[in-house]
Amino acid sequence: MESTRAKTRRGLSSLYLPAYDALEKLLGPGWLPYSGFRSAAKQDAIWAMGRAVPELPIRTYAKGGESPHNYGCASDWAPLDQDGHLWFPGIDDPIWDQYDLACQKVGLRNLNFEKMHNNLHVGVTWKQVNEVRLRAGMESAMAFIEAHLVV
Repeated sequence: MESTRAKTRRGLSSLYLPAYDALEKLLGPGWLPYSGFRSAAKQDAIWAMGRAVPELPIRTYAKGGESPHNYGCASDWAPLDQDGHLWFPGIDDPIWDQYDLACQKVGLRNLNFEKMHNNLHVGVTWKQVNEVRLRAGMESAMAFIEAHLVV
């Protein structure tokens, strides 16, 4: 049976994989990736969740094609509790400082409002990447990402 780490790694971009692998080593076994590549349709479904049902929180501000997940350039992680289950501490929990530092060390960006997320640091918006994808296709979008990597 494929591990959660292997499933999350599948579909990630070759541009992102070196940082992802380095992050996995830095965080160690106490952290687990639980989301990596996702289709634009899945992204749209996640975007709609917090808007269609008022009781649910908004989980993302990115529609399909506007998220680095849609290009295999992002992953979401959470620490494991003492029983080995994913644990989602509050945004102000100091455990996120460890994650923030690890992301910085490997050159990834993470978001203040969505602590578990990280992505490649690019000098353009993901909406701009999506515009390239819609106009010229996925291969051109990936080239656009590579041309705008912030190192």
